[in-house]
Amino acid sequence: MGDRCGTAHGNRYDPTGPVFISYRQSDGTEHAKRLDRFLRAGGLVPWRDLVDLPPGETARRVHEAFEEGIAAAVLIVTPEIQQSQFVPAEELPELLKLEQEPHDFSLLVLNTIPKQDETASGDGRSQGDGVDAGQPSTDDAPADHLLGGCGRSDEAIDVSAPDRLLNTTGQPLEKLKQYGLGECRQLYRDLLHCRLGHLMRPAERYLPIGLPTGVVAAISSALGWLFGDQGIGDGEITIQTQTRPIPDAYTRRSGTTRLGREHDLAIRLRQDPDTGIPAVEDYRYLKETLPIMVDALYAHGVSGVTLTGGGHFSLGWALGTALPITRQGGLRVIDLQGNEWTDASRSDDQKTFHAVAGSFAEHTPQDPSLQEADRLHRVAVLIRNQNGQNQQPFDELKATCDESFEIVIEGSGDHFYPSNEGARLAKEIANELRKRGAGRELHIAWSAAVSLAPLVARRTNTLNCVLYELTQNPLVARQRYQKVLRVAAGMPHGPIIEVFDKVARPSKTTRVEGETRD
Repeated sequence: MGDRCGTAHGNRYDPTGPVFISYRQSDGTEHAKRLDRFLRAGGLVPWRDLVDLPPGETARRVHEAFEEGIAAAVLIVTPEIQQSQFVPAEELPELLKLEQEPHDFSLLVLNTIPKQDETASGDGRSQGDGVDAGQPSTDDAPADHLLGGCGRSDEAIDVSAPDRLLNTTGQPLEKLKQYGLGECRQLYRDLLHCRLGHLMRPAERYLPIGLPTGVVAAISSALGWLFGDQGIGDGEITIQTQTRPIPDAYTRRSGTTRLGREHDLAIRLRQDPDTGIPAVEDYRYLKETLPIMVDALYAHGVSGVTLTGGGHFSLGWALGTALPITRQGGLRVIDLQGNEWTDASRSDDQKTFHAVAGSFAEHTPQDPSLQEADRLHRVAVLIRNQNGQNQQPFDELKATCDESFEIVIEGSGDHFYPSNEGARLAKEIANELRKRGAGRELHIAWSAAVSLAPLVARRTNTLNCVLYELTQNPLVARQRYQKVLRVAAGMPHGPIIEVFDKVARPSKTTRVEGETRD
C-alpha cells in the first residue's frame, strides 16, 4: 500500500482531528487549560486529558486518541516536566514519529523556560516575535489573562531546555519551532494556517485519510492542472459556534457540514457559572484570535462563510462585524432548526415582517461619572421581537444612557418571522442603527433571533457598538443586562476593541483527584 498517514503503532495523522496537548500536570495544568480555551475561542479543537480522557487505563486511552487521529500537537515544556515519566515514555515518542512522517502533522513546542543570560534565544528569537510583535494588548486586564500574557515580551526562551529536561537524543525538539508564553497568538496562527491549508486543498479535503502519498500526489497534480493556482475546493468555510455546552474534543462531531464532513472550525466559549453568559476570560481569548482568523480566511481565498450552531448574540455579532460585506463574500447562518439565513435578498421574501424603530426618549444618566461633557453620547437600543417581554432590565440600561429607542420586528399574526425575510430585516435594522448611531456610542441589547445578529452586524462597520447580554442565573430573582464587549470594525486588533469585566472572576476549579499521567 505504500506510505500511510500513521506510524507502525496505528497512530495516524488526521487533518480534521484535534490538537493534542502534552504537558506535565504538576506545573503545566494551568498553561494547558489556558491553551485549551484559547484554541477553542479561535475555532480549533484541542484534546486535553483532564477534559477528554475517557475512563480506563491512562496510557491505553491516550494511545487510542492517537490511533483515532490528531491533526497536530503542542508540547508544553515546564520545569517539572523533567520529573515526568508519562510524557517521555508514552506521548513524546509517538508524537516525534508522527512529526517525521511525510505529511502535514505539526509538533509545536510551547516553551516556558527563560534563557538565563536574557539575550536572544538560540535561534535568534525572543518572545515578542510573531503576530503583533511590538503591539501590546489593548486590554487593561491582568497580564496573566492569557498564556502568561500575549503582549510583547523581551524575555528570550531557552530552546535547548526541552531536549535537556526530557533527555532526548539528537536534539529533536530544538529543531522544532518553539514559542514562548508571549507568542500564543503566533502559535495559534500557525496551527490555523495548517488547518485552512488542508481545507483549501481539494485533493486532501475529499480523499479518504490514509491513502498512499503517491496516490494523493498524483491526484493533487491532476487537480492542479485542472484548477491552476487557485488551490481552493468549494471556497467556503463552515464555522460552528456554541457558548452553552461544555466543550471537549468530540464536539467537533456535533453536526456536519453540507458536504457531510465535520465542521471546518468550531468556536466554543465557556459560560460563567454566575451569569450564564460567556466567561470574561473566553471573551478575551476571542478578542485575540478573531482578527487572526479573519486575516487567515482572507489569505486562503475563502469566498464564503457559513455559521452553524448557536450561542449568545454577542458572539454572532462579533463574527458578523469581523466579516463585513466590504471585505468578505457571502455569509449564511444555519439555525438550530436547519433554516438558512443569508445576507442576500431572496425572491421568496413575503415581506410580512418589518423592523420598526420607535421614537427617541431622552434620559439623564444617574451615575455622576456619566454626566461628563467630553464623553460620547450614549444611546441605549433594544432590538426585539414584537411579543411582550420583561422591560425592567432595559429600563435599568436606559438609566445609564442619554437617549434610548427600540427596534421592534413587527408582523401580522402570532407566527415567528421566517428566515427568508432575514436579509431584508437585517438591512432595515442596520439602516436604523446607522441613521441614529453615527458619531454616538450605541449600547445594544438583543432580544430577537440570534441568527439575525451576524447579518445586522456586518452592515455596521462605521458604528461604535457596546454589546449587552441578559444574565441567566436562576438563583438570582432579577435579570439584568451585563455589558460584555465593545465592537467596531476597521480598528487595529479589532473588531473587539474592549472586553468589560464588571463582576468578580469565578474561583479556580479544583482538579478531581484520580489517576495522574505525570
